[in-house]
Amino acid sequence: MSRISLKYVLYILILLSSTQIFAQKIVHHTVKYGETKYRLSKVYEISIEELERQNPEIAKGLYAGQELTIDTSYSVPKRDPEGNYIKYLVKKGESKSLIAKRYNISIAELDKANPDIQEELFAFEYIFIPVSNEVKKAEMNNYSDTSTDHTASVEKNLDNSSTTFDSEEGRNSYVNMVSSIKVNKEIALAILFPDTITSNTSYGDFEKGAQMAIDSVKSLGLHVTADYFNLKDVVKSGDYSSVVNYENVISLCNVKATSSIINKSSKKSNLVYGSAVNGVLEASDYNVLFALSSDFYRQNKLLGYLTSQNGNIIIINDEESTLNEHILKMYPQIKILTSDNGIVDESEFSSSLASGVKNFVILNTTNVNSIINTTNFLLPKSGSYSIQLASFRPLSEMVSSKISIKRYLVLKLIYTEFEGCNQKDTSYRQSFTNVYKKKYSAKPTDASVFGFDITFDFLVRLAQGEDIKSQLGKKTKYVSVPFEYTNVGDNVFTNSALKVYELIDYNNSKELK
Repeated sequence: MSRISLKYVLYILILLSSTQIFAQKIVHHTVKYGETKYRLSKVYEISIEELERQNPEIAKGLYAGQELTIDTSYSVPKRDPEGNYIKYLVKKGESKSLIAKRYNISIAELDKANPDIQEELFAFEYIFIPVSNEVKKAEMNNYSDTSTDHTASVEKNLDNSSTTFDSEEGRNSYVNMVSSIKVNKEIALAILFPDTITSNTSYGDFEKGAQMAIDSVKSLGLHVTADYFNLKDVVKSGDYSSVVNYENVISLCNVKATSSIINKSSKKSNLVYGSAVNGVLEASDYNVLFALSSDFYRQNKLLGYLTSQNGNIIIINDEESTLNEHILKMYPQIKILTSDNGIVDESEFSSSLASGVKNFVILNTTNVNSIINTTNFLLPKSGSYSIQLASFRPLSEMVSSKISIKRYLVLKLIYTEFEGCNQKDTSYRQSFTNVYKKKYSAKPTDASVFGFDITFDFLVRLAQGEDIKSQLGKKTKYVSVPFEYTNVGDNVFTNSALKVYELIDYNNSKELK
């Protein structure tokens, strides 16, 4: 992917976060499922801070069914497009005083032109500067409203702060699909969650990232309509038509639950699984993309490495775990133990360990009790046996408030992760973080980044004007997640950009080859 395409995406995000809006009317609004404070602030053209001031009950969260009264007379006034303002992208290290001095204006004038900006400016932030007609005319030669000039401007600014990025992550190997979208294409998208967004913080974070992606592609000229659903409500109501009418779906539910709904549709759908879901799918009547990889690919990737080490392999399953039947045929030597309510029979576990070789114990579960009980059993055994812990899941899914990373360090956890996803300090991730913080007053989580990357990549591929299957051979990357789809079944594709890593300290892992 060329550097320019991602930088243009980030520019779009910055532009969206900086847009100034104006008042309309007083309204009464009933909060619907899937709505966020950010989305309401855009619909009614009012800042999130003012929305919370008028409705203090939403300060700690927004819930479906809440009744809001919104006085939009407090909205930020819209500027006359013929007014004497220029649009300016803040460069790294620039401050209000520096910009004000450069354009011979006061900081008060700058603040008046940009009511939403903070005391400290963000690099690559988009602001307005009040100037004379003469200065405006001269400056607009450098800051054109065409997308090409915008892109070039962002390219120049980002180059100043990320000169080693390509060598670190190989960005030049990715394909620029943003430049080839069909701008007038209409796309209808449904995003399906297992439960309400408020029931799990990762669902809400994913939704925020997804909404940023949707806003971004809209600014590129795509016509996108998107709705959010939760599986519990859909099943409870028995009305599946609201979901199956969509030809494009992103699901965070497991394979069985999602298939039970999508199979009710007579349309040929495009379905993306937006999480490392449980379940196996080898063939489908519609296009299925595992954005964070299929179970089979993850299992085969890790087992392929471990068997090359000539060790004794033990897999700990729980009641909800799934091993692909092809995996069982490919690796007949593996030993499988099943936990009952998070507990594995200790005598069976002990007899499965072997002396004189490395024992690789794979956690095929994210169940807290299973992980704690398994590691509690292994830690004292590590003095008598050579033991190393492993997981089919990424590290972020294995660590929680109840499970310390320390036990994974002692047992030298081996896990699968997408290339580059364990790097949190890249300039692209930081730029995304700056925009996200300005929108939501919080730092993005991994779920936020997944929400953006998966949704943006899906929509951009759909917007190429051809069947999505013809686009799946192209390797892309936006903020963090690389996408490199491989055909693993009839109409089934998985993201194959997985690597195997070993945890070496609290902040670092090394790739195993």
